[in-house]
Amino acid sequence: TELAKVEKEFEQGTEKAGQSLEKYFAADEGVIIADRMLKALNTIETGGSLRAALKIMGDTLATTPPNVGQFVVDARGLMIQKLGAFGGNPTEGERRAAEQLVPRIENTKGLNQAIITSYKQEMERRNALSFCIISPLASTTN
Repeated sequence: TELAKVEKEFEQGTEKAGQSLEKYFAADEGVIIADRMLKALNTIETGGSLRAALKIMGDTLATTPPNVGQFVVDARGLMIQKLGAFGGNPTEGERRAAEQLVPRIENTKGLNQAIITSYKQEMERRNALSFCIISPLASTTN
């Protein structure tokens, strides 16, 4: 019937709007994380195995500065996001590929900055795209 068709279209539209809203908030959070990582990168030293060893030693002695710790936590979060793109059971090769796309203490500051900036731009594009999808839906409810 016509009513059933309209109800189905409404249900599909509502589902699509919900998915777009989730993507919008996830991308918005991604921009916040990228900004936090760029800010931390201005105050910490990265690059080489010595920096990585100092980080491990700081963890062992419970003396890792908070900004370094937050940088590492945020980088791990990005790694999880990147691995999610490969599905539920990524291969070792996919894991290594994803690892190259996230900032690390071992990377030079310039490389980390380039990786984070690229990630931030990706999140800003996703944010804008999701906003374009949800904004017409939001204006029809007012």
